[in-house]
Amino acid sequence: MCNKRPDRIDGLQGQDLGEELMLYDPCKDKLHILNGTSRVVWKMSDGSHTLSEIEEEIRKRFSFSGNSDVTEDIKKVIKDMEGKGLLKERYKSNVKV
Repeated sequence: MCNKRPDRIDGLQGQDLGEELMLYDPCKDKLHILNGTSRVVWKMSDGSHTLSEIEEEIRKRFSFSGNSDVTEDIKKVIKDMEGKGLLKERYKSNVKV
């Protein structure tokens, strides 16, 4: 996997909801609820973790069937977060699905 380092935007307010995470963007007045997997991706998208490191952590925390393409799933989650304005634009053009 590539060694790009996704980075979340500043100013979001987060509240843990068990396995899920609620994020509020006060600038856009938007609320986002992330499932457990997306929660891990977002929390690790701090500019210091590579996609490989994020995948390693997700594989530790969750079980997957043998034919799951975790790498592509993470890229889709990142692309979705970019579209919702949860990750900085500087990373946006580097993820292809």
